[in-house]
Formats: sequence, structure tokens, C-alpha cells
Amino acid sequence: MNAELKDQIERVCGEVLKKVSIKEGQTILDFGCGEGNYTIPAAKIVGPKGKVYGLDEDGNKLKELEKRAKSAGLQNIETIKTSGELNFEFGNGTFNVVLLYDIFWYFSLGDPKLSELLKEIYRVLKPDGLISVYPEHIETEELKQEIKRSGFHVENRFRGKIIHEGSPEQGQILNFGKKMQDYLVKPIGVVRSNYREASLTLQDQDLKLNREILTRTKTNKGGISELIIKEEYKDCLDGIEDFSHIVVLYWAHRVNDEKRYVAKVHPAGKKEHPLVGIFATRSPARPNPICTTTVQLLERKENVLKVKSLDAIDGSPIIDIKFHHPSYDAPPNVKWPDWMKELVNYFREELK
Repeated sequence: MNAELKDQIERVCGEVLKKVSIKEGQTILDFGCGEGNYTIPAAKIVGPKGKVYGLDEDGNKLKELEKRAKSAGLQNIETIKTSGELNFEFGNGTFNVVLLYDIFWYFSLGDPKLSELLKEIYRVLKPDGLISVYPEHIETEELKQEIKRSGFHVENRFRGKIIHEGSPEQGQILNFGKKMQDYLVKPIGVVRSNYREASLTLQDQDLKLNREILTRTKTNKGGISELIIKEEYKDCLDGIEDFSHIVVLYWAHRVNDEKRYVAKVHPAGKKEHPLVGIFATRSPARPNPICTTTVQLLERKENVLKVKSLDAIDGSPIIDIKFHHPSYDAPPNVKWPDWMKELVNYFREELK
């Protein structure tokens, strides 16, 4: 290979890896690395604080990679000769990125080895890690489905100049991220209340505040609710009656899927305040509609807690209960925006 072609290959591979978002300090696995067309530029990108592992069955190609690495003064490449086994000797969550470039002449769809490979890659990838795939020699859509079934999702894709079998050509790169594990939340009880409508709801893609319900909930005019805790959790309540106030976490069960994907709202539905992200509000309309309220605990009778000023509507599933204490829940030097200060003053006037 002449020097001009070698420089072009390294330049093209480097551009591909930058689009994959390989960064300084990362740990990379180049599976089926060959002579290191992608291994070398990856090692240059991650730098001395990072590391690249080149894995291949062909010992001669690995020797050529080692020769190239030495010539380039790279000491952050480690080569691994494999005999085809797919149980990597790496710990869980080792790699930021695994490269699967031009390996699918060996792993065909329906081959148990492909499923085994993807399962092992899932294990050794960090939680926010990526698989970067060049889907040559295989049906792309079917491969995507196979990778998705193995616990990944498509992060992005791009087309452009890549290196295939030592030559530049146009191709497609697919990047897959690990799916985060879903967790099941089991209610510990249910809210019993006279309130059938929430004081803060989402209408026309923005919040709307019902002042009458808010006032009734938060003042002496009403706001008495019961928390009916499942019998199996009754003993978990022991000692709770020694606290005057508790924190109740409940699920806003009337927030449907559509309302869970609203990104920005006006705080409390007041248009004079800036449009902010949903995580900068207490809106019940959020990806996981978990609400939290500090309430006064009036009494406990067996598995029933009577509380005051809970803003949950009747039938709301209770997710958790914790005691309230100022030293835990009121840290010093709290910062908040001007619109929040205005809202606090507004609510104080409303609740007089």
C-alpha cells in the first residue's frame, strides 16, 4: 500500500469515527479489526488516556496492526487473537464503543453465533455505550431488527465515504445504543379523597391552574384525604405516627401517554412566565407522572393514614411515603428564578 493511499484511508476512517462520536479518554473494542484501518485512527482520537483493543482471528493481520501502531508511536493499542470464541475476557461495562465493521460475511442472520455476539457486546458495553455497525454482506433491515431484539435501539445513522476491504467507497454506518432497563413500579396503596379533578392539568399543550380546587385542597376549607395502604405493607408504617408531616409520592394516573411527551410549559399555566422544560416544573404531565407533596399527618389507624393538604385526586396510586424533616427537605442557600418567587407570592395571596 502506497503512502498516499494509507494517508487517505486513515483520514477517511478518522472522519467516520468522529461522526460516531469517539472521544478522548474512551475505551474502544474494534471487533474483527484486521490490519487496523479503524484501530489506528481510533487510538489517535482516544489519546494516551484511552485505550483501543483490536480483536481478530488472523494472527498475521494482528502482527501488521502491531507494526503500524509501533511505527505511529501508539502505546494505547492492545491486540487480541481469538479462535472464534465469543466470551470476552472483559468486565461488565468496559467499553464506550464497539466497532462491528465488515464482519457480517462471518455472522449471518439466524446464526446463533450472531445472537451470542450481540449478547456479549451488550454485557461489555457501558450503560451509555454504542455499537457502530457497517452492515455489509447482510440484509440491513433484518440486521437492525436482530440488534434491537438484543437490547439496543438505533441512535443515529449516516452515509458517506467509508473504508471497505482497504478501499474508499460510499457506505452507511448505523449506531446503536443500549436500551435502558425498564423498571416496574408497584403501588403500595391508593388515595381516597373528595377531589375528582386535579388543580393543575395539561390542556392544549400547556398547564392550566384551577384556583378553586387548589384553594380547597391547601387551606382549612378542606383538603382531608386518606391513604389506604395495602395490608402487605402495613408493618412498614410503624413509627410514622411519630412525625407531624410526611412526604407522599403518587402516580398521576390520568396523565395519558400523549401528555407524557410535552417538553415545555408555562409554570402554573401563567403566560407571563417564561416557557420552561417540564423538569423545571411540578407539572404532573411528565415522562413518568410521579408527583410529590408534603402533607400534615393527622392520624394513623392500622393501614390508613389521614392527611391534610394532599393535592392528589381520588384513586391516585401511592408510590411511596417518607417522613418530612426540615434538615432533610429544606437545604440552606436555595436558589430559584424570579418567576418562581412571583408564583410563591401569588399562591400565598390565593391561599389566604
